[in-house]
Amino acid sequence: QKGGKVYRQWVKLGGSSGEIVRTRAVIDAGAMRNTMCTRKWQQWHHRLGRKEESAVIMRVADNHTIPSVGRWTGKTTVSGVEMETTFEMFDSHGAFEIILGKPWLRAVKAIHHFKDDMINISSTNKIVTITN
Repeated sequence: QKGGKVYRQWVKLGGSSGEIVRTRAVIDAGAMRNTMCTRKWQQWHHRLGRKEESAVIMRVADNHTIPSVGRWTGKTTVSGVEMETTFEMFDSHGAFEIILGKPWLRAVKAIHHFKDDMINISSTNKIVTITN
């Protein structure tokens, strides 16, 4: 049944030394930030490069706040569409690895076609349709 599942897509994260991490991302138009679980960061940091300090405090679905423990910026590729993306980090306790939220959706000029449950994403030279 279309529309009943969370959007999950394979994503490639490009580190500063050229290494690539492949993982599954949740695409969430309700998320005000792109986020990365700190548990995954601990596995990937040697491949992705340095994180920065962050003063961001995020508010989650149940309305409590969580301070970011850092920020990572790097190349993110979904279905061949490449974009520089910044992620705030916190411990999701295994709920997710990566969330691509509104900042990423805006950057890739996302258009959600609700009838067919498809999203068009684009970069300077490419337009791709991803399905749920």
